[in-house]
Amino acid sequence: MYPTRHALLRDRRSWQAALTALVADDDGVLSLQPLPQPPTPVILPPPYEVEASGLATAPCLGLFVADTAHDRVIFRDDFCCYKAVVAPVVFDCAEGLGFAGPRGLAYGSHGFAVADGGHARILTYRVETLVLLRDLQGPFTDPRGVALDAQGRFYVLDHASKRIERLHADGMLDTAYGDALSAQLQLPAFLALGNENVLWVSDAGSDSVRRFADDGTAGPLLPVPETGWKPRALAVAGARAYIADAHSGAIFAFEGDVSLGRLPGYRGPVTALAIGDDGALYIKPGMDDQVIVACAAAGVAASGELLAGPLDAGEGSDWERAALDVFVPQGARAELSVFFSDTAAPAPAANEWMIAPATDVLLATLASSTAPGPGQRRFLWLRARLYAGPNGEGPSLKQVQAATADEDYRQWLPSVYAEQDADTVLMRLLALARIEIGGAETIIADLPRLTAPDFVPMAALPWLADWLSFEVPNDLPAQAQREVLARAHEYARKRGTVAGLLAFVHLHTGLRPRLVEWHALRRIWQLGNESALGFDTALPPASADGMSVPDPTILKNTDPAWGCQAPERIVVGHSIVGADRPLPRADLGSVLFDDHAHRITIMVPAGQADDADLRARLREVVEAEKPAHVGCEICFIEPEMRIGMAARIGLDAVIAGEGEPLRLSESNLGHDTRLGGTPPPTGTVGQHARIGRGLVLG
Repeated sequence: MYPTRHALLRDRRSWQAALTALVADDDGVLSLQPLPQPPTPVILPPPYEVEASGLATAPCLGLFVADTAHDRVIFRDDFCCYKAVVAPVVFDCAEGLGFAGPRGLAYGSHGFAVADGGHARILTYRVETLVLLRDLQGPFTDPRGVALDAQGRFYVLDHASKRIERLHADGMLDTAYGDALSAQLQLPAFLALGNENVLWVSDAGSDSVRRFADDGTAGPLLPVPETGWKPRALAVAGARAYIADAHSGAIFAFEGDVSLGRLPGYRGPVTALAIGDDGALYIKPGMDDQVIVACAAAGVAASGELLAGPLDAGEGSDWERAALDVFVPQGARAELSVFFSDTAAPAPAANEWMIAPATDVLLATLASSTAPGPGQRRFLWLRARLYAGPNGEGPSLKQVQAATADEDYRQWLPSVYAEQDADTVLMRLLALARIEIGGAETIIADLPRLTAPDFVPMAALPWLADWLSFEVPNDLPAQAQREVLARAHEYARKRGTVAGLLAFVHLHTGLRPRLVEWHALRRIWQLGNESALGFDTALPPASADGMSVPDPTILKNTDPAWGCQAPERIVVGHSIVGADRPLPRADLGSVLFDDHAHRITIMVPAGQADDADLRARLREVVEAEKPAHVGCEICFIEPEMRIGMAARIGLDAVIAGEGEPLRLSESNLGHDTRLGGTPPPTGTVGQHARIGRGLVLG
């Protein structure tokens, strides 16, 4: 086996390592995972063990808040700065029942649900109008949590029976599901629904978080982030989960099973959590209507870790050096730890790591009585930890590398220096100099990356585009910009052609218009075929030979004079003095194609380009990319269908499909629905169809 000279853990955006609470940017540089954070730190006093209330997010910064203390549910629209109280209207108005301790809330495509614990019921509302749809009285006496899935099923946490029940959209109870969960839970406190209908439940009896599949099968326990934690309120969106800890008052963030640490900027009780569409976290600390908003990506995780190994130096070789290429702002911290062995051992235990005194270290200096000596550092484990500063600033890790023994700079000195360096002090000092010189050599070796779209740093992409004289849209993602620059030669090869013009239009606008060349629309009359004037053929605007002036000497010599052998005469009314003229030989016949040559029309459906800025951008791209001698007209096609006159399917006419049937209590007849049954008759292209009989307009 050949010895290894260098080991680099990062290849562009890919890292050959396990990452925890670290995220890569467009260049692959690692930084601490962004997390929500309140605008100002919020520290509230204990107790942190509180009862459940409710929050639910809606589109466009909408938020439903359960004001449990005042028996009401409030809707907030932070986008329009609007606030309203949800009316607890019931079917039997004589009862006059309002909310009594509303707690759990849920919002979904099938409606908005409220767990009205005081009345042992679940109320569901239409999401568009907040009109009551159903007053669900189920097998529960104190519902405190509710969730809705995409199928319209209800998940209800009943505090009195210590059970979680699932009800179908029609109200039927799923007994098997409830029994399966009850066998695994002791005292369910909060619930939330994740991807693929996986139900997350915090169990106050075992202080754990359980996850259940759609069939009720229990998954593995969520790993414990800190000793003594008591998980309570939780919110889930995709792979991200936030869980409140009743022991410390902190909120922990999870990405799948991996803990991202504590949420920065908040410590206090939590009665409900909700995640907005923009990634913001809504925190409800009490039973009233107070809500604290932790803005998305406003903070970072307190720490992150990179773990890699074992790295093999090869038979008979040792690792000599390990280093982090990292930028550390003031107040932040980066830490390098190593573990080496002569065997490919598994990941070391916590007490086996050796913390390096710097982020660039010679491994021989870390050798001790408990560590292998020289010649036994073939396998290497590396661990890099990044710690945020007090103001949330974190380090940026560009590369992690290890190197085996490189050239000894003592060979370039007189031999007396090496002979008298028995303690290798000079060798190590020169190795430090080699590290500095090696940095310059690395910069020189990386110069070819600046011309490679797949490797160039993100900050240098504009320079590379300018060097290639190629404009890249700024609104493209980083990877898309790299792909476009990699195909710049293909765009240049097609420039000036129809395919090239359409490609540039799509690149800069996203539109895929239709381009028509006028010369393709010329009507050609063919001898022997039936041709209709104006359809299959057309008269030229002038004589193809131009204006012909007869020669009098030739006319006199004809027999008979002015006979059929004479050239064409000038016809009064056919040629105009001052306008018509004899044509040069090279231009003979040009009148047959002058009106169509070098002219194109670009047709775009108006609905695809309804923005004035997009239309202006389209005109700029066409003007810049079309050949200078080509005239171009841009036509935005409007839907102007006229029966029997102009109707082009797909351009100015659209055939409507079959609509949705009526659903009781959820549709308005004649507005957003129709009666079901036999579909109306439809006309067929190529067959006879009469309006009102065999043809119905969509």
